[in-house]
Amino acid sequence: MLSLLYTLLMKNEDMLYNILLHLKDLPYFVLSPREQWRTIGFLRKLFLRIKKQLDLAQLDRSSSCRFVQEVLKLTDQVPVNEYRVLSAVKSLIFELRRLSKPLKGEEKILLLLDCALNRAKPFWLSEEVFSKNLEDSKVNLKERSKQIIQKEMQLYALDYFMTVYKGISDSGNADIYSSNGNLPSLYEDAVSDDMLNKVVYLIPEKKLRYRMVGDYYNYKKVFLDLKPGDKLAPEKEKCVVSALKQYILSLLQVSLDYDARVFCFGIIFPYGKDVQLEELRKRI
Repeated sequence: MLSLLYTLLMKNEDMLYNILLHLKDLPYFVLSPREQWRTIGFLRKLFLRIKKQLDLAQLDRSSSCRFVQEVLKLTDQVPVNEYRVLSAVKSLIFELRRLSKPLKGEEKILLLLDCALNRAKPFWLSEEVFSKNLEDSKVNLKERSKQIIQKEMQLYALDYFMTVYKGISDSGNADIYSSNGNLPSLYEDAVSDDMLNKVVYLIPEKKLRYRMVGDYYNYKKVFLDLKPGDKLAPEKEKCVVSALKQYILSLLQVSLDYDARVFCFGIIFPYGKDVQLEELRKRI
């Protein structure tokens, strides 16, 4: 019976593939309501069918059923922690595949599943870490967030993004695949999530952290359909430059919201030393 359930799961390979394709690149909470339904909503619907089959076979106390129940419980929570959901899905797949012959498409599903888990893990790890420090006052959280905005974000984000943007503006050429000295290419930076790991996931203030994760992935979306070496059509090039500009403006706005008025921390910054951020915003 359990091997038949695995066959049922893998018969929905296309559904699973599309769910994981969305969650591989983007956090659940930044998806549109329709996309949220087409990911976690569809997954829940599939697992309700599997649970029904387990109940009919009187296997409701099996380890497989426990994994199914875990997925259903997690998909019913708000907010949805897709890392825990996908971990439970992976555990179920490994439990069921022990009792079944390898099925067509399973390796492709497992590969995508690992990609989605690797993308989601740092975000939810930061959530877990900061949720344990509830004794911190809102004043302390804001002050620590402010320190990161005023230093790390200038050093690891604005310094890089504004240098690249100025290079594109001066040359009129959005070469997103070429690195410049020690600087990664714009494409390499986007797919590495460097900004998230060095700045955003360090911010203890939850509302700000979510805001900046959302801003980052709205920027990153423009790169998701590209592969290294793809020639950019003029329209796509405009979209990349526009997304970069809007992202820089969002970073400057966050900086100003947290009383960062002057650019002080930079290594390659092309706009001069001790520049007013309000002035920079007007020049972008």
